[in-house]
Amino acid sequence: MSSSRQWVLTFVCKEEGHDRNLAKKAVQLLVERGARYNLESGYYRYHDSSGEKIYYNEKENGDPDGSKLAAALEKVTENPGGQIAVQYPFDPDIPFEKKQSNWDLVNIAFHPMYPALDGLEVKNFSFAYEFRDYLKSDYVRLEVEREIAEEDNNEHDKRILREWEEAANKRIPKLVELCEYVYEQLHPYLVAILPWILDVSEGGYPSDAPFYIFSPAMALKIGSQKIKDCSWWKCKELPDGALECWTDQYIMNYEIAGDIYKELGIYGQNIFRIAGNL
Repeated sequence: MSSSRQWVLTFVCKEEGHDRNLAKKAVQLLVERGARYNLESGYYRYHDSSGEKIYYNEKENGDPDGSKLAAALEKVTENPGGQIAVQYPFDPDIPFEKKQSNWDLVNIAFHPMYPALDGLEVKNFSFAYEFRDYLKSDYVRLEVEREIAEEDNNEHDKRILREWEEAANKRIPKLVELCEYVYEQLHPYLVAILPWILDVSEGGYPSDAPFYIFSPAMALKIGSQKIKDCSWWKCKELPDGALECWTDQYIMNYEIAGDIYKELGIYGQNIFRIAGNL
């Protein structure tokens, strides 16, 4: 019943084209939250001046003075489409050396490296944080799984579900806190969390995300009251007038998301397209 799930935080910014300083800032914001580069097997990808994709893996672990990260960022941000991996802590007070399970590998990818927006016609700079193993499990239909476990009186499955819910109740809000933090620093047009990239990793478009932050400009474009009137699990207004919207408690149920976006009348790829061309 349990497997890994990717959580992809996507940001569509106001700035047009490739913005090198903004790309560096996107990485620095994770560092400010405790992320570290090259704890083990550090790597990055970039395009050189001829457009060729270059793959680089650090030869030795460690980056005590930050010089390796600084050098990597110069390469990664020089041209569009770079990518770099860092280790990110769930609890920044627990060191990697003490408990590696507290740390998740995060790929930071800049358009057009990240495939979710690669197929869309967008002019604005965008980037993504791809959490690889942040929350184990595949419980898209959590209530159904719980009912089945109760009907079968399966103590093992009931325990697994309880443990997953405990982890989700701690870790999902942390993802949202990170989205809010990056939004406060960069004020992008749109923030979205995609719980997995099964459809987009093969060249598709973003699905209807179960979590969005609509900037004031996006809310104005779509209609602030129209957004608020949808049957979100939670919709709150941020200090600058942005709208933070959850389709469900665990921001992972695409079936619920699909119903809400029928109410909204705008679907995943069009939401991203609007934000990418404001």
